[in-house]
Amino acid sequence: MRGLISLLIIALLQVLNLPLAQAQTCLHTKLSTQYNFETKIKWFRHPDSRDTALISVRIIDKANKKERHKIQLQAGYLLSADFSDCKSDRSYTTNWKTKGQIVDNEFGDLVVADLNFDSLEDLAIKCESGGNGGAEYAYYIQDKKGHFYRDSFLTYEMGYFPHIINKKKRNLVTYVHANARQFGVHTYHLSAKTNKWKQVSHRFEDAR
Repeated sequence: MRGLISLLIIALLQVLNLPLAQAQTCLHTKLSTQYNFETKIKWFRHPDSRDTALISVRIIDKANKKERHKIQLQAGYLLSADFSDCKSDRSYTTNWKTKGQIVDNEFGDLVVADLNFDSLEDLAIKCESGGNGGAEYAYYIQDKKGHFYRDSFLTYEMGYFPHIINKKKRNLVTYVHANARQFGVHTYHLSAKTNKWKQVSHRFEDAR
């Protein structure tokens, strides 16, 4: 439902032709051996007087330079620095920028990873800068035809990008600040029988 509402807002803004800031466009070429990704962000003034943005991601075939798919979504609360640095990306399939410490769940504006354990590349697009818990993401899963569709569970139930992607156990594990001294550790499991996600555990762990 929220995905449909976002698309309706995007269409309304285009019809009303509300003033938009100059778009920031970035081309990401190191995230996949099959695709390049072009991200574009346009800022606008929301009717409730807050700044928000439209984000579009074009998935471009490296071999023939043709667009395979295009994603559009309305962001929630974003900091002005988000999507302004074309180097804010990461890939767990090509191991691009996977070294180093993750601070405050900030994995980058665009992240490529196999999130549903089918050996296809999926996308995580930052849609909220977040508060103490850090950035939140909208998740798009690739099918065998090369189309990307939004996964509602990962987007609205998990939100934060996982620190652990366990293909063998089919688990994703997030670490989120619970209080000044602890993290909430959430484990999500994808059933091989039903292909449905569910949260299977939640515990607290002392910050190190």
